[in-house]
Amino acid sequence: MVVTGATGAIGKEIVKAFGATPYDPRKDEWPGCAILINCMGINYDSSFHDADPDNWNDVIWTNLLDVAEVMRKALPEMRERKYGRIINLSSVVSSMGVRGTSAYAASKAGLNGMIKSIAIENARHNVLINNLNLGYFDLGMTHKIKNYEKIKESIPVLEFGNVGEIISAIHFLVRSNYITGTTIDINGGLW
Repeated sequence: MVVTGATGAIGKEIVKAFGATPYDPRKDEWPGCAILINCMGINYDSSFHDADPDNWNDVIWTNLLDVAEVMRKALPEMRERKYGRIINLSSVVSSMGVRGTSAYAASKAGLNGMIKSIAIENARHNVLINNLNLGYFDLGMTHKIKNYEKIKESIPVLEFGNVGEIISAIHFLVRSNYITGTTIDINGGLW
C-alpha cells in the first residue's frame, strides 16, 4: 500500500495503521503498489473575488491534478496484475458550500466526478476506484479553521470524526470486489 500526503495528520495515521509506504510525487520515485490511498491536499482560504489566482490554482493542481497523475502512474501495473484499489480522500465541502473554500471545493468536486469515469475504464481489470468524502475530523485541516470548535455544533452527531472511521472505510473498500466509482460520505450527518 502506498499513501500520498503521508506527512499530514490523516496520512500519518493511515501509514501507521497499515504499515504503508509514504509517497511524495514531487520527490520520490514511483514505488509501485496494488493499493493506493491519496491523502494529499491543501487549502487556500479566501473569498473568490479576492483570491490570488496563483494560490487558487495551486489548490486545484495539488488536490486534483497531482492526484490524477499519481493514479496515472499506478493504473498500468494494477491493470496488468488484474488487481488494484485506489481510494482518494475528498471532502464534504465539495457539496455543501463553505465560505472561502471555492478552490478546495472545486478541486474535491472535480475529484468526485473524475473517479466515476476512471472507475468505469478500469473495472474489467479488477481495479476499483473510490473516494471517501470526509466531514470534519479532530485532526488535519480542521484545526486550521478559525473557531473550529464551533463547527462541532453544526454536525448532527455533535462530534468531530475519529480517524478510526477512515481506517475502517479503507479496510472495507480494499476488501470489496464490487464497489467502484462511488464516494462514501463520512461526515456525522453533515450535509
